[in-house]
Amino acid sequence: MKLRFVAPVAAVAAACLVFTGCSSSSSSSNSTTTGSSSATGTPIHVMMSTAVSGASSPMPETQGGLQASIKEINDTGGIDGHPIDMSLCDTQGNQNLAESCAEQAVSNKDVAVIAPGNVLTAAMLPTLQKAGIALFGADSNTALDATSSVSFPAVPGAYDLNNASGTIAKQIGCKKIATLIIEAPFITTVVANGYKVLFQALGLPYAGPTYAATTVTDYSDTLAAIEATGADCVTTALAIAQTTGFLTAWKQAGSTLKLIIPGTTIAPLTSLASIDTGIYIYTPTRLPSDPLVASTIADINKYSPGTVISSRSIEAYAIGQIFAEGLKQAHLTTYTAQTVLGALNNDLRNAPSGNVLPPYSTVPSTVANQERIFTKYAVAYTVNGTKTTTVTGWVKIPGITSPL
Repeated sequence: MKLRFVAPVAAVAAACLVFTGCSSSSSSSNSTTTGSSSATGTPIHVMMSTAVSGASSPMPETQGGLQASIKEINDTGGIDGHPIDMSLCDTQGNQNLAESCAEQAVSNKDVAVIAPGNVLTAAMLPTLQKAGIALFGADSNTALDATSSVSFPAVPGAYDLNNASGTIAKQIGCKKIATLIIEAPFITTVVANGYKVLFQALGLPYAGPTYAATTVTDYSDTLAAIEATGADCVTTALAIAQTTGFLTAWKQAGSTLKLIIPGTTIAPLTSLASIDTGIYIYTPTRLPSDPLVASTIADINKYSPGTVISSRSIEAYAIGQIFAEGLKQAHLTTYTAQTVLGALNNDLRNAPSGNVLPPYSTVPSTVANQERIFTKYAVAYTVNGTKTTTVTGWVKIPGITSPL
């Protein structure tokens, strides 16, 4: 398998788009070629597209995780003897470049775009939907992610993930729950309304929301306000820096509140080891510290040595495995965007991911406006410094309509 680097058309000249080893501002010095593959049939051309560089939350480890997955697939026979040939189009966290990547996938006649961690799908899906090209493995964060006929999200987005907090609160014995919500345009009201509906549906006594401005640095007054509500548990919808500030105030005060925090808004545990002991975190993917993902980590180290091991790199590996399973289950005779889209829609059932994600099936959701959300599960952990202990295993996220 050769990893081809494709620059968004807005970034470099088209002459540099399709050749192995071609470097550009978005992919220079990244070109790699794998060893021999046991798959010798006609290659299946796909594009990887997410932010592996750039100033806005780059995730370079997703490239290594997905690359390792594709190498492992090819080295063990590919898809019925056909190797997967993957190009990379780096969005750099830029909406215009993301749109250009979608246009390039159409131009290249890629049969699918695999997009672990991609949060700019709203810029890509209109182009891909018009061309009938599947977008596989992104986060579900917008209404289009949840409804587009070519969208195959790997994990629930922020609003859906929030719904897991209620189930976890009930499992750990919370008697009254409060929420701490970021003050941010287009987010605060939607999140607050979502929590109100969630806790009412679960019959969980709700102490109501407290709000945190992004300019706050000392969260001691915020903590005191939540404790005054009589809540024994609090779940948060904050930015990473805000979560760290609130944890600091909680630790310094010796508070007995149980904190239930989405893993997507928490800093790496190595940076929180002095303040995080006793909190609960929940995530749509198992953490690298979980023994159940040891084999996936071993494969990443084997097939893409040097890749940073994180939740995102093991998720990217798992997404590659699930995508391949969908094609293997279909036993296609030709690989086009149309046949691959049909295979993913009709044949992908209970695909394993090395325990990183729950078994993945593309059975449409029955929740209104969430027809394309296929995995509504989270796993919860207690934290002790840099160590974690599994609390719940996979918890089904309540099927409550989220205000996407």
